[in-house]
Amino acid sequence: MMKRFKIMITVVVSILFISLLLYNFGIIGITASRLEQDARKNQHIVKSWSVEKAVSDNIGAMIFYGDHSDESVYSIYLNRKGFSLGYFFYTGGSEGAIADGVAEFTFLDYGSLLLSMNRDKVKTIVFGNKDISPILVDPTKPFTVILPDNCESFELYDVNRKSIPVTVYAY
Repeated sequence: MMKRFKIMITVVVSILFISLLLYNFGIIGITASRLEQDARKNQHIVKSWSVEKAVSDNIGAMIFYGDHSDESVYSIYLNRKGFSLGYFFYTGGSEGAIADGVAEFTFLDYGSLLLSMNRDKVKTIVFGNKDISPILVDPTKPFTVILPDNCESFELYDVNRKSIPVTVYAY
């Protein structure tokens, strides 16, 4: 009986030790369902702020904003390739291109996404590849959109069908 107890304790301690090691070496990240909670905690974002978010197999992106949309904070997480579990914080903060226009973030081997407080009243994202249906965006709200993998080019249009420029950040 005592031998069995020692074996069980050894197994439990070993599992905890291995889990701690994996976490410390950056192999275990954040689950998709906990991205918002992690971003709010680590970037000190108040609970009263709204969030627009999008998550794919490779990227998790969020834009947080207050009632008056004067301030915003963004968070981008990547699901690392290879031997890792979950998403890892990559970049975040405040960015003028997001506040005043539209920012495209492109990550080699992960994909691209768009973040905007939508002051330009973007309504439609049209893709050069005709196999991809246009994406409709609420022109009265900020948006986060992860672009399809097979997207080679795209154009943004506002409520008046005017083309909207994009600021590109490549990583």
